[in-house]
Amino acid sequence: MHAMARKPKKRIRTPHILVPPTPERMAKSAGFVHVSITGPVTVRDAPLERLEARGLIDKRLYDAGTKYRIHWHGAGLQERFASLRLDGTFGGSVETITDAMAHHRSVYARAVQFLGVRGSSVVEDICCRDVSLEDVGRKLGWSNRPQACAAAEALLKDALDRLAYWWGVS
Repeated sequence: MHAMARKPKKRIRTPHILVPPTPERMAKSAGFVHVSITGPVTVRDAPLERLEARGLIDKRLYDAGTKYRIHWHGAGLQERFASLRLDGTFGGSVETITDAMAHHRSVYARAVQFLGVRGSSVVEDICCRDVSLEDVGRKLGWSNRPQACAAAEALLKDALDRLAYWWGVS
């Protein structure tokens, strides 16, 4: 007697239906909503968005931080997808760098050089990695929560102001 192998069950695919957020969810989002032209609604509750929504940074600084994040992401530097190997290449294998990726990497590298080590570290942590102000301040050496937040916010504002002026963001 030999056992018969079972046939795998066929998966039934359900169509992707876009359901808009409920009014309650929109109210809870407290203004951190992005509605794209194609229809999807994204709720982005990140430190940079919170600072802008609360009026702690103006639109100019927010746009500079967003531009920095776009170049960082376009350069392929997000940790989910890239890991630095010992030979200096990114990813599990040698990746193909497109023209767009090379452009983003060069703009990002110039911005990092312009800001310096501390400024670029603060901007990258808050704008790109969504690290809280408190955690960035503690990383900088402040042990008291209000002081850590204030120090990180002040350094972020200074760095974003310098970036906005350098990039001509108005």
